[in-house]
Amino acid sequence: MSTRSIRLVGFCILSFAISSCSEDLEGTGDNSELGGSCDASAQGCDNSGNKCDDGSRQPSAVDPWTMVNRLGVGINATIRGTNSDGGDPVWQKQFATDIANAGFNTVRLWAKPSSQDMGPGPDYVVKASYWANIEAQIDDSLNAGLNVVLVVDEKWYSGSYNQYNRPNNTAAQKKAILDRIVQFWAQASERWKNKSENLVYQILNEPAAKHGLEWDMPSEEVYLRLLRDSVAAIRAHDAMRNITFFARNHGDISQINPKDIPELGAYYFGSQHGYPGKDFHSRGTKLWGPTAEQTSEMDDYFERISTFVNDESRHVDGKTHPVAITEFGTRHKAGFGNANTWVYRDGRIEEGERAQYTDDFVKRARSSDIAAVVHSGPAGGDGFNFSIYRHSSAVGQRWVYPRIVDAMTKYASSDPGSGAGSSSDRSDPAQCSSSSR
Repeated sequence: MSTRSIRLVGFCILSFAISSCSEDLEGTGDNSELGGSCDASAQGCDNSGNKCDDGSRQPSAVDPWTMVNRLGVGINATIRGTNSDGGDPVWQKQFATDIANAGFNTVRLWAKPSSQDMGPGPDYVVKASYWANIEAQIDDSLNAGLNVVLVVDEKWYSGSYNQYNRPNNTAAQKKAILDRIVQFWAQASERWKNKSENLVYQILNEPAAKHGLEWDMPSEEVYLRLLRDSVAAIRAHDAMRNITFFARNHGDISQINPKDIPELGAYYFGSQHGYPGKDFHSRGTKLWGPTAEQTSEMDDYFERISTFVNDESRHVDGKTHPVAITEFGTRHKAGFGNANTWVYRDGRIEEGERAQYTDDFVKRARSSDIAAVVHSGPAGGDGFNFSIYRHSSAVGQRWVYPRIVDAMTKYASSDPGSGAGSSSDRSDPAQCSSSSR
């Protein structure tokens, strides 16, 4: 990777080469709200605990390349936010402990507030019961030493974002769909502005048409407006939080120009989902070689990511910005195509083959400075067959495909700032000066 200059404007930017210049916070046992650096231009910090003049503690600024390196390898955890989330499992603190103990750096958590969880417009105030649930997930994960990517799910109750252009939707209904998303981020960012810098905001999961229904999908202009309004709502409270986002229509991240979202500032990176090799992991029609065709498909996938990363002209600050792959994986049973074409009995794909695919994919991602977060649904078994972790099993028996776990965690980040509570995440602005790397 080429050396990237990081400009410091009024506050410290932590990087690989800059060590902590503060003392560790002690005594609380809760690392979900860390002492980071205050904005030196606005507030003062003492030299013992990085307390700001108003008594609060603020997260340190972490440049996006450092943040993506910290994310390293991770796993999705689709957890019930409230009873309205149906079949998703109820959160248990042990989930975070299991994920951390397995060697993952990151968990991706899902914010899925329903109409029962938000008040009426125009404010759409999120109810206290919902905050308590999602904050337990975030805080337990941070305190377990994990980084957290929090994503808003696009499948919001009866009038979801994916149904924006649904027939008979009125203009008011369309506006409400977008306003709910913006208002969630406005409230969340104010509420969590002092949480660990290892909490990352992902604006919206897979903004796209479902099953090829074009009317589900808003225009490029509408989606861009949603991104800008959501980012502006976050930046009003949290200027240095890392934010990540997708291109429209499940699109390659190369199809979006962050310059069109100037509210991002410097603290952002792209999001991508990816499943190259579907003939193997979804259709079950070929073994994983990888064959020349499969290799070419993976090459093309990572090349499109590189287009976003390295084209400085498309970025807000004229610098390169990284990408995190926040979903990828292999089905344990082929889910598409004709059963007569399956190369495995009953379409079940062998764990060894799946582990090799995972190893090849994650090795490729991590060697390109890309984080990789594996898809894993709640049910395990045939119910949702990307799963590698079964929430309902007894403690110690939840990792149902351990070879896949091993294929990921061997590439985990060794960044000492990974997870919550590391003193290297905090700096004293009084001791920091402009530098570059």
